[in-house]
Amino acid sequence: METMNNTKTNLSPKMTDALIARNEEHAHTMTRRILSLEASIKSLSDRSYYATQVEKYKAERTELLEKRSEVVAEIRRLNSTYTGWTRAFLVVNSNGHIHKNRSCSTCFPTTQYYWITELSDETELSIAELAGEKACTICYADAPSAIFLQKSKLEHPDVTKARAEREAKKAEREAKRLRVGIWNADGSPLRTYTTTYSTYKNEIKTERTASSLALEYYLWLSPEHSNRRPEELARVKEAFQVIVEALAVKRGTTFETERDAIEVKGLKKQIQNAKELAKWYEANPQYKPE
Repeated sequence: METMNNTKTNLSPKMTDALIARNEEHAHTMTRRILSLEASIKSLSDRSYYATQVEKYKAERTELLEKRSEVVAEIRRLNSTYTGWTRAFLVVNSNGHIHKNRSCSTCFPTTQYYWITELSDETELSIAELAGEKACTICYADAPSAIFLQKSKLEHPDVTKARAEREAKKAEREAKRLRVGIWNADGSPLRTYTTTYSTYKNEIKTERTASSLALEYYLWLSPEHSNRRPEELARVKEAFQVIVEALAVKRGTTFETERDAIEVKGLKKQIQNAKELAKWYEANPQYKPE
């Protein structure tokens, strides 16, 4: 709960700290760009060919230095209104702790922080309870020991965003699996013979593959192929059975409905094949059987 108001700017502690944090990030961004410009100026200054580019870099650097000076002045002005309200800073690394300031003895001058400004002016106990295992034991030494065993409810926004993206991609993959996938009635993977000469079973993952294979097996089982070896016929018949059953499960129909639909497609395919074969024999009569 906010108890201290920023009387000089009429901003709450949360708003004040949010503005400071935003300006600090802006200043850091400009500093990085200034350093980059200075490195480019240094490396190109002795080459007359780049004189025009160097002048552009110098002009940009001058402009950024002026802007950064203004931002730093604004940070100082906002900091001057600080009356001692609580703050929370998360160390930016894989197991970073949460501190009440950026001068904790457990940190270093190079330590990077994420300022959790939405916790500004909250009680130290409430911050420690949210921080849980991430709470610094020195900064929150007065917190009950049980708090440090609790799972933290606070994390860097980038971590939250990355997890949300992973979960979204996982949900997308699952949605696609449900949309195009196929399986047995009990939800187990559809495994069967995937070629007419297979002696071992493979998983069929998509409805499209199953539908195509069912048609192929229907044609293979037609009377003109009755001279197949018995063990081959048995395997293909078994595969056709389980595939059509899975198609019925996927489409919410019956085995008979799917089998009849495949038969219709199969008859059309046989007619098409016959026409193509006749056309080929017409072009190659020497191969036409007597």
